[in-house]
Amino acid sequence: MKTTLLAAMLALVLAGMTAAQTGSSTPSDQATGAGQAAASNSQTSVSTDGQKMSGKISADGKTFTADNDHKTYTIANASSLKGFEGQQVMLVGQVDPDANTIRVVQVGGSQP
Repeated sequence: MKTTLLAAMLALVLAGMTAAQTGSSTPSDQATGAGQAAASNSQTSVSTDGQKMSGKISADGKTFTADNDHKTYTIANASSLKGFEGQQVMLVGQVDPDANTIRVVQVGGSQP
């Protein structure tokens, strides 16, 4: 009986650890996670979620100028923008305002 109970508890713990590692969560877990992400964002200046922005990639592909405020950011992962040099784009990026950099998460050409 004790062995069966111990085995069942171990299985539950392992299942919980596996779910946590794979990112499975319930809606309430997601809400809690969002609150934790917001709390951690208040402690650091880097956005972990990413911001949608439109703007232009420089001809050399090393900087991005946002349309909304005309700020120019150094692109931390410029190789991800290969082929978009000199183009108007929509992107999702993680902005570090202290370092004035953006790490591009997703990029696409602008729509006419």
